[in-house]
Amino acid sequence: MSASSARLIILLLVNTAEDVQKVRDSLSSLTNIGAVNGQCLLVATESVASLIPTDLLTVGVSAVVVPEGAPGARLNAAVGQLAELSSWVAVLLPGDRVSPDILQWLASAESHVGEPALLFADEDSLDLEGERCQPLFKTGWNPDAFGAGKDLGNAVFCKAGYLKKVGGFDESLPDANIRTLWYGVAAKAAGEGKPVIHHIPVVLLHRGSDDEGAVERQTRLDLAKRYLEKNQGVSSVAAENGILRVSWALPDKRPLVSFLIPTRDHLDVLKPCVESILDRTEYERFEVLIVDNQSRCPETLAFLESIKRRDERVRVLTWDHEFNFSAINNFGAKHARGELLALVNNDIEPLHGDWLNEMVGQARRPDIGCVGAKLVYPGGRIQHAGLALGVGEVAGHVYRFINENDQRFSGVFSGVRNVSAVTAACLVLRKTLFDQVGGMDEHNLPVNYNDVDLCLRVQRLGYRNLWTPYATLVHHESVSRGTGGGRAKRRASRAEVDYMWRTWEGELRRDPYYNPNLTEIHEDLSLRLIG
Repeated sequence: MSASSARLIILLLVNTAEDVQKVRDSLSSLTNIGAVNGQCLLVATESVASLIPTDLLTVGVSAVVVPEGAPGARLNAAVGQLAELSSWVAVLLPGDRVSPDILQWLASAESHVGEPALLFADEDSLDLEGERCQPLFKTGWNPDAFGAGKDLGNAVFCKAGYLKKVGGFDESLPDANIRTLWYGVAAKAAGEGKPVIHHIPVVLLHRGSDDEGAVERQTRLDLAKRYLEKNQGVSSVAAENGILRVSWALPDKRPLVSFLIPTRDHLDVLKPCVESILDRTEYERFEVLIVDNQSRCPETLAFLESIKRRDERVRVLTWDHEFNFSAINNFGAKHARGELLALVNNDIEPLHGDWLNEMVGQARRPDIGCVGAKLVYPGGRIQHAGLALGVGEVAGHVYRFINENDQRFSGVFSGVRNVSAVTAACLVLRKTLFDQVGGMDEHNLPVNYNDVDLCLRVQRLGYRNLWTPYATLVHHESVSRGTGGGRAKRRASRAEVDYMWRTWEGELRRDPYYNPNLTEIHEDLSLRLIG
């Protein structure tokens, strides 16, 4: 589809007489997209429509008089008058502006994904001087974040025909804003099965004002709860920090979880790791398989002997070979009796008792693959909140070293979300999935990136990987790796990087859960440098 054939109909919701000047600002941005390919409908009730100056009603701009009512009802009245069902529909508030190349991006997206149910793009705000600020760089369609109540924003585009097909905007919500109304449409699309909801990683909307307050946010969360009620397996839904925490039901007979903990000495971290799992984990049905990789310290060996005698849940397996993280975990998995595997480094400690309930509940969902936890450093800063592909050499721990209370990242650390990969420092998945993909790649990835590769192979089977903030553990990081270094180790590490790029180049170049406008060099979510 060529850019010239794309057509966009903008519904500009005019609520008061004071909106008229802001309408002028919005219309000024529409002149660049061309009257032939664009049309703007000023949606207003009779009392407000009578105040719109006639000079605003130029070619491609017309006023649509709609009855009094909720925002959804007014917009549906305007949509009902649209005859060209193949046109894209967007909703603006007075003062909002659109990018001059919006038509080209819509056409390009449609040509690449076929018939999408919804398109949504990045957006930013306009300050009092009309300067752009506060960019909102989004990820691709994220079903689990959406289920937690995170919306798609205001920059959403839907074909008029599809909008009519799903019943339009929700008319039962008196306090709905544009974000909530689009959330309702996306929920209807998601309810159809596997919707094509596609992200355009370009800022196509500049908001003149933020139209969401506490009341509107609560309305959206109520709508999200209604959406979740249709999902089987949800045991409870509770609002926390402006997002929904969704708990998934566990069977009366809890499935057995097998912890796989590779270790070589380092009793200073191993002992608190094992004892904290045994003492602090409320989930009762688990076994701990400590895979000893040539420990030599007498104190470590004495601890291993004593802990397996003291607690029948603990077994010690011997891996008397050169360090190979993948092979060690594969060896442990062969001896595991559990329905689920918990890959755990020997330097983590859970902070609260219900952490494993959360991870098991998520990992048992039929459409979920690998589940990762929120890992923090001993000082409390974030160590792991999901891996972003293509950041650094292969994948990076975005948000690393950030304080989770940092207002710049408000909402990031609340709510479950899908990610392409999570770290095996604490990773739970069904053993059948681990076996189906052949476990970890012990031949090509003995030390690094084996967890990324595992997640991508599980994802390739059609499962979604997931990160949850409701399982929080301290991670001392990397003391479980083998010792040694030098040129041979650097060559081996380079070979692992090369293997990942040969195998997963397409995925590493475009992680759908990481915005391409952000840096691929650092883990600080700064802007990507162009040129």
